[in-house]
Amino acid sequence: GVGIIAVAAGFAVQRERQLEQVLAERNKAQAVSEFMRDLFASARPDAGRDGEQITVREVLDKGAADLDRRENLDAGTRTALRLAIADAYGSLRLEHQSLPLLETSLAELQHSDDAVLRAQIMSGIANAHASAGRNAQALDALRQGMSMVEDDDAAFATWASLRRSELSNLSISVQTSPETIIEGFQDLLQRLSSHQALKPSPELGELMAISWSGMAEAYERARRVDDAIDAVRKAMELAERWNAPAPTRLTYAERHALLVLGKDAAEGVRLLKAVDRDQVRLIGPTTGNRAILLNQISVGLERMERPEESLEWSAQAVQVARDALGTDNRIYLQLAVNHAVGLNDVERRQEALAAVEAALPGLRALQAPGRDTVNLAYALSLHARILHETGGSLDTALDELLEANRLMEPLAAEFLVVQNGITRNLVRLRLARGERTLARFHVDAFVSLLDATAVPDDAQWRKNALQFEQLIAER
Repeated sequence: GVGIIAVAAGFAVQRERQLEQVLAERNKAQAVSEFMRDLFASARPDAGRDGEQITVREVLDKGAADLDRRENLDAGTRTALRLAIADAYGSLRLEHQSLPLLETSLAELQHSDDAVLRAQIMSGIANAHASAGRNAQALDALRQGMSMVEDDDAAFATWASLRRSELSNLSISVQTSPETIIEGFQDLLQRLSSHQALKPSPELGELMAISWSGMAEAYERARRVDDAIDAVRKAMELAERWNAPAPTRLTYAERHALLVLGKDAAEGVRLLKAVDRDQVRLIGPTTGNRAILLNQISVGLERMERPEESLEWSAQAVQVARDALGTDNRIYLQLAVNHAVGLNDVERRQEALAAVEAALPGLRALQAPGRDTVNLAYALSLHARILHETGGSLDTALDELLEANRLMEPLAAEFLVVQNGITRNLVRLRLARGERTLARFHVDAFVSLLDATAVPDDAQWRKNALQFEQLIAER
């Protein structure tokens, strides 16, 4: 009868919809496959200009440029690919490249019901701003993301992740006391514990571990080193309990070793070397993270007053970074400049000059607003300092220091440690040139910066400013 016909018609409609869905997924998979095949075809050794090898960054650049020209991609697939490319840029520490892709994706999803995805994109946007030294914009993005999911209990993990990032970004600011950050992490950990008790999950366990690690940083800033060590141990225990990936567990073990290093250099180096052995065994000998770890061992050996051995580990760190990441990567360039600092400290100045000069072109090519600009400014200041100390051209040294100072103008408040070094080198160079009034000008500018950022009177930066003034008075 009519009922049977209606049921049959309904079944037919359902089958038709299922078929449409299968075809749509097949078409989507085919479109993605074609895009990825074309994208990575450019990575063949014979595809470069004049036979040169194509870098991962160039592949991603091509993919980002080609994405909007593809007519066989539906909006959802296009957004998913755009986010994948943005994530890949972030993995390469090229956050400034990921930012426009993330902002475009957010605009495309503004009417989407997927608040969690939009909040996660805001987290990526915040990370890009933070890497560029725009901490206020990063905090704003994180708070926007939190507001998207704060009323959804099912999205608590996303909210908690954003809150953890907010606290970590607040800890950078000298205006936020360590005690305020510690209280924030205590509240977050209490909430995470309550949710974990009701519905245990590896995701919440990982968030608790990350939050304990953030708490450790806040304790360290408050000079509560023993509390910091206890906090990072809790992070390590949680990572083990929830079977976190090996890189995560090694990160916490390295963090623990570095805190111990601050109290006992020999024990810290011993622990770091143990982490390095695990790194090689579990992950491999040639990774960016291992390069950073080797550099930390170098720092520990320097604290133990074993400079030549420290330089050996530093050189190994540079080599591993070169092999793992290439010479156009931020980590490699940072480690190369750091190695130059070590060479200069043991008065191997010509080697130090050569090391900085080798890194400067890469730093200029990588330069983007934020951290990469700071790295360039630091390298210029170091090169100028070595020129001054070796009797090189004072005019060249001054030009480099003034360029470094200009680069730092919009970023100095976020990177006081670098601005402090540039100011010190400028004062010394001005005095060497007999320019006492200009030396005073640079000190006054530094003091004004400290005043504008409300740096406390007992902070080390204030003491350094007094030392700069003493240098001038002695002349």
